[in-house]
Amino acid sequence: MERVIRMFISILLFLCLMWVVHATLLEAPPTSQSGPQCVNWGVYEREKVRVYEGDAGIIRCPLFSHPKLYNYAQIQSTGHTLLWYRHTHELEEPVDLSLPTFVKHRDALWIQPASMQDRGEYICILRNMSSCVKIGVRLDVVPRMGICDDTLHHNFSVPMQSNYTLRCPNVQHLPNKMYKVMWYHNCKNDRFDRSYIEERNHELMIYQMFLSYAGPYTCVVTYQSNGHTLNYTHTITLRAVSSSKAKVPAILNPADNDLYTVSVGKNAKLACRVFLPYLNDEEPQVWWSINNKTLEELSEPRYSSPAVSFPSLELRGPNLLQHDDAPVHKASSMKTWCVKVGVEEPECPAQSPDLNPTEHLWDELEHRLHPRPPRHPNISA
Repeated sequence: MERVIRMFISILLFLCLMWVVHATLLEAPPTSQSGPQCVNWGVYEREKVRVYEGDAGIIRCPLFSHPKLYNYAQIQSTGHTLLWYRHTHELEEPVDLSLPTFVKHRDALWIQPASMQDRGEYICILRNMSSCVKIGVRLDVVPRMGICDDTLHHNFSVPMQSNYTLRCPNVQHLPNKMYKVMWYHNCKNDRFDRSYIEERNHELMIYQMFLSYAGPYTCVVTYQSNGHTLNYTHTITLRAVSSSKAKVPAILNPADNDLYTVSVGKNAKLACRVFLPYLNDEEPQVWWSINNKTLEELSEPRYSSPAVSFPSLELRGPNLLQHDDAPVHKASSMKTWCVKVGVEEPECPAQSPDLNPTEHLWDELEHRLHPRPPRHPNISA
């Protein structure tokens, strides 16, 4: 009997021990070292996340930039969990999501607001019981000089007279779906031409691109989170480019069959001027060749070529050409020329000369001079 009691107590103690171990495993927070060995994709180098100090910033997990490999909508069914860590002092420490500064929203980590202490490398880990993969993202926090600071911006080129829609990025990933968006052009909010630019559903729609519409556009998003009012700022710089010019380069100088006379033993300077059309932000290249060899291939110390300069048009305001609706002014060749040189033609109403006070002045002068006889019957008199 005594032996049976000892066996019963041993079995009971064993079951209690197993229950404690099982409960400990369930309650233990996952770490980057627990579970299967993680496949390390290194640091995502394609794009560093940059955010203004004092603004809300978003870090999106780059694993989901490959939807064929990882899709956030499908990872729930496969038992995967998305974890965020921060690389500090050569250690990977979990991001404390209990702090109001950090908010995990779907596949992104929001830092609201970002401070200089938040700079560094963040790691997103996707794991389940049988697989694990991780990738790092670098966050840079920069000081902002005013609400329309365009230190952080993206460049886009828009063909003249085409339409374009400006969208403030990542607003669909905000932790709060209730937000306001304010758009600025050249740091001014009340200078939009309502005839060609319209704000609709937090987007800025340009129905016809003109030269004066180029420049920085800043969207300021305001939303509430954890009882605080936060801002998210993004700047998009538009460049107006011609859509009608030929897309082939043209050498303006030296011209074909030009002959230059130089003196033996004297220095000679030849100027090269070219026209290079815009082609998707490609780096322009200009070089000299002598007997079908570049200067590098020739390796001749007598020849040298300074660095090539590419002057750009500095936008100081709209270029307007005001004329009436005469047939010569409405000709297609005239309109094509205006587009090529970046000149805008304001709309003219019908009978627009009647609105010009100078025309009435000429009419009054003609009526007053008509009764008077001419003093000279001809020019020679």
